[in-house]
Amino acid sequence: MDSGTSNTLIIAPPQSGTYLYQVILNLADRLRKPLFLAIAVAYLLGFNGQWRMGPDSGLYLNLARSLATGNGYTYHGIRHETVYPGFPIALAAMQRIFTTHLIVADDIFILVCALAALALTYRLILLAYDRPTAIVITVGVAFTHEFFRYSYEILTDMPFLTGVMAVLAGHEAIFGSPTRRPKWWDWAILVAGLIIVVSTRPTMIGLMAAWIIALIFSAITRKNWRAAAVPAILCLVTVALFLCLDPRRIPGHGPTGQYEQYAFHQLTHDLPNELRTNAVGNLRDLLEVTVARAVFGMDLLYISLNVIFGGIVLLAGIALIRSRPFWGLWVVITLLTLILLISNYRYILQMLPLLVIGWWNLLRSINLRLPRRIGNSIFAVLLVLGTVLNIGQVVAFIVHQHAHPFFADYESGEFQPYVEIANQIPNFTTSQDVILCPTKLARIMTFLADRTFSEPNEPIAAPPGHLFVILDSKSPEYAHWLAAMNVSPEGDPLASVNRPHNLPAISLMRAHIDPEPK
Repeated sequence: MDSGTSNTLIIAPPQSGTYLYQVILNLADRLRKPLFLAIAVAYLLGFNGQWRMGPDSGLYLNLARSLATGNGYTYHGIRHETVYPGFPIALAAMQRIFTTHLIVADDIFILVCALAALALTYRLILLAYDRPTAIVITVGVAFTHEFFRYSYEILTDMPFLTGVMAVLAGHEAIFGSPTRRPKWWDWAILVAGLIIVVSTRPTMIGLMAAWIIALIFSAITRKNWRAAAVPAILCLVTVALFLCLDPRRIPGHGPTGQYEQYAFHQLTHDLPNELRTNAVGNLRDLLEVTVARAVFGMDLLYISLNVIFGGIVLLAGIALIRSRPFWGLWVVITLLTLILLISNYRYILQMLPLLVIGWWNLLRSINLRLPRRIGNSIFAVLLVLGTVLNIGQVVAFIVHQHAHPFFADYESGEFQPYVEIANQIPNFTTSQDVILCPTKLARIMTFLADRTFSEPNEPIAAPPGHLFVILDSKSPEYAHWLAAMNVSPEGDPLASVNRPHNLPAISLMRAHIDPEPK
């Protein structure tokens, strides 16, 4: 779609006095096979088949198990209204196919999504620029620590990014140039991307908005409303079908997703005050921490450097709007989402390839506009800044992935005792029992032990005689909650697991709720 302005770079053979960016492009083109092999080797080395545990991935796995076992889109037997269903449905299919080694299969699925996102990134840049630039950008994205780590997380981030890149690549192939005739597979990539993004994450609303606005702009500048109408109708039909088939929806009550309700409330309830408080704080977090870690792999030496370079990266991404409105609009809408609605570093990933493109374009522009020696020097420094820190973090991540035992090292060993006690819990409990556990562990333990777990701030809905508790003296907030809820352990521990380094053990005990406050 876009203005049709060619961004093809002129590639000159390396020679005395040539621009450094040209040297990098030519070198990347000549070494493309070893570079792609290096990507494949690095991603294989990063794979370990272990579950990188977290509450969100635990929820996705539990929803998938509920779907796979015929219990519908439920968690703890209650219809779930928040998480978009596309990813849990895909995981449910994996559970039906791979009844054993499920985590390994899910990890492979996420890794395949990551490799597909890289292939689509290459396709997108090849269409918009040229082969050497496509190689440089693809390698840059592949060895960005943020992208690399989410290639092994059972989360929606990588599947959603795959869908985003499919929509961008399909759009570029079909509407990017008025002289290029699209192939059938271009439409297939576009439709597949639409289905993925619409069913996977609520920020698909932003992507669809960016696409429609960009299509309208293209129709105005090219005076071809028919070409813009086809994808706009395709977009609206896909969204309408999703809303009709959404398992979170109660028939006759319209869309009921809690994400949408939250966003509507944030944007309509006391917006000026929201801008003065949360939005300012979110913007500060974005510039001081989030962008630098996502793009450069870690914090820079000082917060001021994070702010400066983080701001430069964001502006470089927004600047894509001049030649590719769809790309720049997607960056802008993602930033508005992070500032106005949710400050979550994970959402950087959905626009990360575009930030890498913007960063490269900025470096190339600096190299071309400054005197050659100065431009080459600044280009080299900034290129090293964007690559060396990331590669160092990628290497450290690979080493961490192969720590043995893995859970003794993962998250400083916090999950290891819970993994061990989860294997024992089914021996002492039934499906009617409710087990209380510390914050951010209920979803993980529910999946590991296939039992119902509740954590602080969740209701305790246990029938009489069916309440259990995991005691963990390392969590004073959890102990305070148990006391506030009048929960009293009874009898001897049914199972206990020691922590290393003489830290307090955890134990499973029967419990009851005292009728009177303690």
